[in-house]
Amino acid sequence: FYGVVLLQRSTNRRAVATARTIKGRTAGPEAVEWFRRWETAAADPAFLSTLCNFRPKIAPHLKLLVTHTLQAEGLLPSEFLLRSSYPFQSEGKIDPWVAGLVGSSNGILTGREIYQELKVQEAISSEMKEEEFAGVLRLLISAGFLELAEFPLPERSFSARKPM
Repeated sequence: FYGVVLLQRSTNRRAVATARTIKGRTAGPEAVEWFRRWETAAADPAFLSTLCNFRPKIAPHLKLLVTHTLQAEGLLPSEFLLRSSYPFQSEGKIDPWVAGLVGSSNGILTGREIYQELKVQEAISSEMKEEEFAGVLRLLISAGFLELAEFPLPERSFSARKPM
């Protein structure tokens, strides 16, 4: 196991950013740098309030695995799992509404528009605050499941290809 610990001195007052991830096997140092920049920006308390202004899109290496189980009404979706191997080894079991969030992330709609649409569809509770929604959006971006034009995920470099 190889690890990287990054320490960054801040030149201004901001919240401390502490984050962990597992770099994908084919990801290079650009993935580590992206993660540092993203987590530093996302640690700013003001950032969460503006995150819903951005237009998230599905990351190229994302997979959504849906398990169906037999129920009285027939074969129905019962489990949703997000998985990606680049730029990070990420996997997460999600609620059905998060699958709707991911599916709506087309790079055209803002996070706020997705949030409002999910409320109209009653996919999320009317009690859910936009800040909570933005927190989930932040986690999906941190894991490399979604990306923003303002923080594009690194592309695979030639030197980071899989060994033959």
